Amino acid sequence: MTSDDAELEARADALRRIVYGTPDGYASGAADELESVEAELARRAAERERATAAIRAGPGRPDEQRQGEASEPGNTGAGSAADGDVTAGATEAGDPVASATRDRWPRRLGARVRSELAIAAVLAGFAVAGAVAVVSLAAPVRGLAVFDRPQSSRDESLTVALGAQADTVRRIDEVFGRGFWVYLNGNDQVCLSVVQLGTSLVERGECASRARFVEHGILVQYAATELGPHRPDGMGERDVVVISWSDESEGVTWELVLIDPPASDRSTYDEWSVSRDAPR
Repeated sequence: MTSDDAELEARADALRRIVYGTPDGYASGAADELESVEAELARRAAERERATAAIRAGPGRPDEQRQGEASEPGNTGAGSAADGDVTAGATEAGDPVASATRDRWPRRLGARVRSELAIAAVLAGFAVAGAVAVVSLAAPVRGLAVFDRPQSSRDESLTVALGAQADTVRRIDEVFGRGFWVYLNGNDQVCLSVVQLGTSLVERGECASRARFVEHGILVQYAATELGPHRPDGMGERDVVVISWSDESEGVTWELVLIDPPASDRSTYDEWSVSRDAPR
């Protein structure tokens, strides 16, 4: 390789870094220049191979003998596959070096595109996985799924009943000045305990089998006099609040039930509730 060849190869390396190492480099002017430089390098290499083959063949030797020597293993003379590609290009396009370079260019570009697509596919996979993880974290915890989440210090702040499996105690809600804890007991039943906030008094406690809980949930009820200042707005002295925890609820839900309505009141419960809650 001459000094001119070395300079040309250095130029080709610089152009390759632009074409293959920068965004859209293969679409820039550097790509056209690289094609020309590689074509010139290939042309020079082909000339050197032909000169070397001629020297090895020696003067006055038949063309058939030269071709036989070129076909021997390890021989890279004029009859080699690389030279054959150039000759074929010369026959088809009239420019053997440019034709050989054009053959190589789509393969390099295709490899780059395949690499970029593979990277994009991996990133897309991570994005989808991340989205699924976010959705899972944001999904509400309902019913028995509360026992699947880790126990926190807030859950363990109170021993709610004898027989509770300590590692299953979970606090699920707070309403009407009461805290609501759930747990599993030694009989593999699902239990709900209600504790007045600021005390350690368990006011209500109900348990059910898993099957019954899934079908009916667990209910507790309070009269107006029991709730005192924590009663909901519009609750009369004879009304009852029914509080429930079911396999479909995130925490507890409650419903106001009218007890012994006045005889003169012929409205339905829904009509009565709407009129009672309306601003006056």
